[in-house]
Amino acid sequence: MPASILLVDDRPLLQVAVNRLLKQHFYGSDVVSTGDRDEAFRLAGMRPQIAVVSYLFRNGNVLSLAEGIRRQSGTTQILFIAMHESWTAVEVAIRCGVRGLLLDSDPPELLLSAIEALSG
Repeated sequence: MPASILLVDDRPLLQVAVNRLLKQHFYGSDVVSTGDRDEAFRLAGMRPQIAVVSYLFRNGNVLSLAEGIRRQSGTTQILFIAMHESWTAVEVAIRCGVRGLLLDSDPPELLLSAIEALSG
């Protein structure tokens, strides 16, 4: 079970839903979320074990967002969630050193399994 998870998604409905899912499944883990780029960097300074980041983050470039999280935290494992399959998303994820890429359409259990695998 991860000790801490940072969720970065600027779509309020999805942020609330995923945050609730993570808090229920990983009860006792510190789960924080934001839809703001600068707040994401500040929270990354707390060195979360896992960062779940929306690939379609509208409040800034997702590449710079992932790089900033990594720069602030040093050891955080980053997982992207994308809306649809895209070679561009895969290329960006590889360039950022992202450890996983899921789709919005994937079942919630896949997200939970990916987080457990990265935290293990």
